[in-house]
Amino acid sequence: MTYVGTADSDEALAGQATRGKREAFEQLVRRYAAPILAFCQHLVQNAAEAEDRTQEAFTKAYQKISQFDPSGKFASWLFKIAQNCCID
Repeated sequence: MTYVGTADSDEALAGQATRGKREAFEQLVRRYAAPILAFCQHLVQNAAEAEDRTQEAFTKAYQKISQFDPSGKFASWLFKIAQNCCID
């Protein structure tokens, strides 16, 4: 069993999540919940709507984690998903 520690890189955690390690994705959510919420609040200018878009972004990221390209930055990928959720 692989321990998912807080020192793991975002990309390593995303790779583990791709292989079915739910706790790896949960660690990513803990890392990015506040920054994604702040980003969504900036884009939609409504606290309740920003919370909904944040939840949607993490749901979509979880569903599409296998599409993440580990040669790129996880944060960039996640923020792009959040941006698209706020635009839609």
